Amino acid sequence: MPSSLYNAGQLYLSIDSRHITNELLQAFAKKNVFFDGSVTIVDSYNKVPTRTVTFGQASMVSYSDQVSSGYYGDSFGAASISISCKTMSINNIVIEQ
Repeated sequence: MPSSLYNAGQLYLSIDSRHITNELLQAFAKKNVFFDGSVTIVDSYNKVPTRTVTFGQASMVSYSDQVSSGYYGDSFGAASISISCKTMSINNIVIEQ
């Protein structure tokens, strides 16, 4: 990829979900707004330990939303948001740039 697509000194995080709430979209709505947050990753089968990803000075880089039809009128969706952030830690372990 051309280096112009990425900013040096930035960390990137992609979040995939079946549904992105309007409240989360409002956090990304304004131009040049930065935010801090965290995402807790939980295994519903309790086979993988829970992880908490904490990030700071973040902004949205891209958004994707898809809907697919299945059999008998079933449908499902998937959404993905990529964010760029200045700081990140996973389970309180700081990820250095």
